[in-house]
Amino acid sequence: MQLLRAVRPRSDAAVPALIERLDDEDWLIVTSGILALGGFGKLAAAAIPQIEPWLENPNEYLRVAATFLVIVVSYPWVIPWGQLFGTR
Repeated sequence: MQLLRAVRPRSDAAVPALIERLDDEDWLIVTSGILALGGFGKLAAAAIPQIEPWLENPNEYLRVAATFLVIVVSYPWVIPWGQLFGTR
């Protein structure tokens, strides 16, 4: 997933591949996908429908990552994703 994040913003192909990871049963894979998507900014808007169920997940870390992604995609000037998660 780090490789997919590294190609941003040059490749829109990475976003659909990362969105697919959001359906994984392993919360670590889902979280990695969410964190990688954050680096794509507005390009990650297509992930919002798949992110919404994670906003109510019992796993607090996953819930927080999903919340931040929704905020970053909706209001990129509010929270600089790269400063939060070290992804620029």
